Amino acid sequence: MIISISPTPYLAPPWKRDWFVYAKRPFAGPEQVLAYLSRYTHRVAISNWQLARHWVVGVETDIQLSGIDGDGTVTGNFQSGPQTLVYRLDARQELKWFGTMRGRVGLATDRFLLFGTGGLAYGATDVRARTTSLSVGPFPDDLIGGGANLLDCVVGKICIAGSESRTSIGWTAGFGFEWAFSPYATLKTEYLHVDFGEQTVRLNSQFPSIGNGFLTARFDNSFDLVRGGLNVKF
Repeated sequence: MIISISPTPYLAPPWKRDWFVYAKRPFAGPEQVLAYLSRYTHRVAISNWQLARHWVVGVETDIQLSGIDGDGTVTGNFQSGPQTLVYRLDARQELKWFGTMRGRVGLATDRFLLFGTGGLAYGATDVRARTTSLSVGPFPDDLIGGGANLLDCVVGKICIAGSESRTSIGWTAGFGFEWAFSPYATLKTEYLHVDFGEQTVRLNSQFPSIGNGFLTARFDNSFDLVRGGLNVKF
């Protein structure tokens, strides 16, 4: 089926032309846009039951993208016989998204609710680390693992590196305050501590390093957050 459209006279000239539009990628890509927006929005579902005049119990689940990340660099000196070796360690960890499934108990007075909450947390954690040699000499044998405990690094190059991405399971606990400003909506502020435990990653030899030595890096995947929100009742 062909549909014919006749533009009005003042639209006719631009209608006959071919138009080409060029646009740059915003914020370096869609992932950065979502990461930016996720700092301000999340999805939540809440169900409450009033047990007595002032006591309320409920369950809550939420999921959101996350812009939480961190990195660090440390330089260390190691003694290998009479020689002092210098290495730099670079590490980074990121929480890409997370969600919670929690119970909560609160004390209600008129339009206000003070509550405590806790339960299951889950999320996508990404960790990575690497070492770079800043001096000439083999990596100290007593610091590495491996069959022959051999690791000879090239100055200025990455010596060993590793990374791991996984869905982590942990726990969360916190407290908050909720105000019912209308029969159909509430405003909420809450604090949560989220703990996914430790995550380990093996750092293996990287070319042009020589040897089968390795290190194991451990990351603490826990964080604290304070957030506010608008809840609409259905």
